[in-house]
Formats: sequence, structure tokens, C-alpha cells
Amino acid sequence: MLPVVGHILVGIPYAAKPTKRQPGWTFDFEQVDRALAARPGLLSSCEIVPDVAPDARLIRRWAEALACRGVRELTLDFRRDPNVDASPVLFLCRSLVRLELHGCRLVPDSPEMLRFPPPLLSLGDVELCDDTFLGITTACLLLERMELLCCYGFKWFRLDGAHRLRSLTFQYPPETHLDELQMIDDLCPQAALRPPLPARIRRRCFPTCLSVDRVPESLNSPFLMLKRLYINVALKYERQALCLAVLLQQFTSLEQLNLFIIKGDVPCAGAALSQPEFKDHQWRLEEAGCLRDRLQMVTISGFTGEFYETCLAGFILMVARALKKMTVSLNSKCSNSGKNAAHSLANLKRASSMAKFRVKTSR
Repeated sequence: MLPVVGHILVGIPYAAKPTKRQPGWTFDFEQVDRALAARPGLLSSCEIVPDVAPDARLIRRWAEALACRGVRELTLDFRRDPNVDASPVLFLCRSLVRLELHGCRLVPDSPEMLRFPPPLLSLGDVELCDDTFLGITTACLLLERMELLCCYGFKWFRLDGAHRLRSLTFQYPPETHLDELQMIDDLCPQAALRPPLPARIRRRCFPTCLSVDRVPESLNSPFLMLKRLYINVALKYERQALCLAVLLQQFTSLEQLNLFIIKGDVPCAGAALSQPEFKDHQWRLEEAGCLRDRLQMVTISGFTGEFYETCLAGFILMVARALKKMTVSLNSKCSNSGKNAAHSLANLKRASSMAKFRVKTSR
């Protein structure tokens, strides 16, 4: 059996990346080859960040060498070069438990090249096509955590094969608008495409943690088992406030809610609330079983004391029987009236005798 080697260079896991160098220094691709072949043994982690793009043959050679070393954790950052295809890494490195890819593309010649994604997969600024994303998620028998950070080139999200997925993070590129990309609605198999999954399978498929940087336009949510939600929302917009109310209505198992209040204009968010009537959405919130029976922790960041923000926080305090803690973090430009509105929430009668309420001021 090969000995387990936690590093190639002395004292650290192997890392090849440009730092502060002498003028005229260039990345030495052969150095990577020499280091990977330096001595036998399993490799716990490796990070390669070249300042120029390697060609396809080099990527495959590295992937083969890393696969032979049984690499467990791998980070490759190619600084968004659309010509670099990292598909061989997913196909060859089958011992990975964590893979981070940045600034490249995953467009394999065959779906067979996507058969072995690791339990932790993070893709940042990576070009994907719909077939690639579907290939990853339908083959990801071990995938537990996935991050898609400013990835592009695909529109459909299908996670029906990701039975062990527990944490899912989305971040859209700044240029992406909500009218161009559906999210929540496309995360589950659609009735028009295939029959619904059996309930026993469906319960295993749904992530328990979701991060999104906008309230989605599509409202048919499959996340029945979701326990933690991190979401950015502009409550001054009618459509955003309505979307949030509907999402909370559907997340029946939610235990932790983290709201980040967006200020300023939001593309494709619809018209601003001319007369913000909280009662228009209150009946939906009253039907949200998670608010009454499951919700334990609430954090509201960027609070300004506007009408809807204050009503929503107050409503949760008054109906959430399982609530243990609510933290309201004030916006740095919060007015005195907004601060008073936040502190006034402490005087409301709380449904939970255990609920603690705290107002945090920005520094």
C-alpha cells in the first residue's frame, strides 16, 4: 500500500500559483509535472493556479497524474479562460472528496466524462451547458454540497438525481436578469417532462440549505425538506415581497431564515410598492406552517424600519411558537425612526417564551 503523503513541497500541500515574483517571471508548467512525479504516495490536497492557460493535453496529463496520486482535495483556477476544458478532472480523479474549479469550462465530449463528481463540488465562473449540468446531477450519487458561483451558459437546473444533496448555493452573474433565467421552478422534474418522483424518493432529493441572491420569479418550489434559507430580497417591491411570502408558505420544514434586505433598484423586480399593505400577504404567511411550528432562528440584515420589514419581523415574533432567537441588524444608513421601529419590536408579545430578540447596529 502506498504511504499517504499530505504534501509535495515541504510542509504544505502542493500549490503552484503565481504570487509576488520577479519581473519577467512566468508560470512553469513543467514544474507541476516534476512536482506531481517527485515521489510516490497519496496526495491529500493540491492547488494549481497558472497565470496563463494550459492546453488540453496538459490538463489531461495533470488529471492523470493527480488520479494516480489519489488526490482528495483539488483546486484549479484558470482565470476565466474559455478555452480551458476541465472535464478530464471530473472523469479521471475518482478519489476526490472536494473539487473547486474556477474560470474554465465543463463541456465534455461524452456524458461518461461526468460520472464521478465528488461530495463537495464548487464551480466559480465556469461555463456549463444544460447537458453538462444534467450529467453532473444525474450521476452525483455522492454529491452532498454544491456551489454554482457566477456560472454561465446554462438555463435549466435539474437535481432529481442528487439524492444526497444537503447544501446548495446559487449566485448569479451580475449581468443575469431574472426574466432570462428560471431557478426554483426548474430545480425539480416538471410534470410535463416526466412523472413526479415517489414521496420516499422526493424526501431524499431536496437540499436542506439554499442560498440565492434574488427572490426567484418561479414559485413552484420543490424544497419541502429545506431547513435553512439565505436570501436577498428587496421588500419595497410588490413582486419581491409576494415571492417571499409564497416561498415561506411552501417551505414547510424551515428552521432558520436569513433575510438580507436589498436597497436601491433591482432589475426585473417589478413596480415598487405604492401603498405597502402587509395584510395583502398576511394570509399567505398565516398558512406557512414553518413560521408557526418549525422556525427557530431569524436574522434580518440591512433593516431600515420600512413598513413591510417591520410588519414581517413583528408577525414572526407574534406567531412563531418554536422561535429561539431573532436578530435584526440595522442598515448603516438607518434613520432614527427606523432604529425606533426596530427597538419597538422588543415590546411585542411573543408566541415563544424562549424567543430572544436583539438589535445590532452597524459600525
